[in-house]
Amino acid sequence: MSASRGKKEVVRLLKKASGGKQSPERLQFATGYLAFFGYLGIELLSNVTSEDIEKGVKAFQKWWGLKADGIVGEKTLRAMEIPRCGCPDKQDADNPEQSGYNNMQALVQENRAKWNKTGLKYTVQGYVGGKIPKAKQKEIIRRAWGAWNNVCGIHVEEVSNVKDADIVIKGGQGPEHQFDGRGGTLAWAYLPDGNDTRLTMKFDLAETWVNSHKERGILMYNVAVHEFGHLLGLTHSKVSSAVMAPFYNPMVSKPQAKDDISRIQKLYGKNEPQASSIMLSARQVTLAPGEEILVTCE
Repeated sequence: MSASRGKKEVVRLLKKASGGKQSPERLQFATGYLAFFGYLGIELLSNVTSEDIEKGVKAFQKWWGLKADGIVGEKTLRAMEIPRCGCPDKQDADNPEQSGYNNMQALVQENRAKWNKTGLKYTVQGYVGGKIPKAKQKEIIRRAWGAWNNVCGIHVEEVSNVKDADIVIKGGQGPEHQFDGRGGTLAWAYLPDGNDTRLTMKFDLAETWVNSHKERGILMYNVAVHEFGHLLGLTHSKVSSAVMAPFYNPMVSKPQAKDDISRIQKLYGKNEPQASSIMLSARQVTLAPGEEILVTCE
């Protein structure tokens, strides 16, 4: 059975399991979601069974803190419809749609999904449209990197020439850039491969990007912080309050002590402040017996 025929069979079995309560369109969406994000392997789709589907749905439900009943009901579908990061939650080496992530899980398990150098450079090759001026977007990106610089022993700074960059930040739109229109996937980024290979991160240009909770849209800063965590080597977190949780949360905008900070410090250590060097002019002082001198530095 081909993958496309396998997906049709998944839709049929999902409909049967849910008692026919969900439309074929929503179940097709759920099937595509489970396949792309790694809950239903492409290999399984060639000979899929109801047990395989139930196991995949339960894995998704457990990841998202839902009742793990294996049925794609309304709550499960609503969770799938939440705007999120485009990086897979589970790696499927046989899935061509995950080709850019194929070695990720092995690298993470071997503790090699990290940079070997502590000074990284990024460049911005494309900006999102909408209400945020380019100068403000550059500031947002700089602050988002600062959120990670502040909590671990790595330093990331901007350069203008892509030839000097370790990381390239762009925008993209449509399936050719791995996006699905407004909502759904907001952005994606690759993880380091342990060889200091240049990485790419993209924002979805179909989204309405904003810089304030007062505006309707997706907060660019929150998404940038999340994606930059991937670029430094972090996979998705199962802690819902973490900035590296896979779904968009407008209330979480920085690495959290629970999970995010501990994981990034395992990769790069803590951000140890640099010792300041002080140059003093030489001055000779003669003291009489019993006299003391107090030296202060302003």
